[in-house]
Amino acid sequence: MNVLKELRNESGLTQTQFAEAIGTSQKNISRWELGETEPSVYYLKKIAEFFNISIDYVLGLEDEAGRIVYQTANSTVTPDERKIVKAYRALSPSGKQMILRMLGIE
Repeated sequence: MNVLKELRNESGLTQTQFAEAIGTSQKNISRWELGETEPSVYYLKKIAEFFNISIDYVLGLEDEAGRIVYQTANSTVTPDERKIVKAYRALSPSGKQMILRMLGIE
């Protein structure tokens, strides 16, 4: 569950600190982040409430703006790609045009 690790790291929390905040163990956090197990609905709700996001975002089913994310078996977005998209979305319209020109897309 890469989204969970990303959110936790962005908040500057260790696995132990985050585990204490939502009432679980560090081992559970580690297993969730490694994809060994999935959090129960109870903990999905706790995670969403803690970060003030939707459960769908925690599950990777929607992006930060609440739009549904479509993924195929052959297409996954890496943490670096998420950062790039987030930075691009924060740009002004002229900044976005400059980036697209640099990439040869526009």
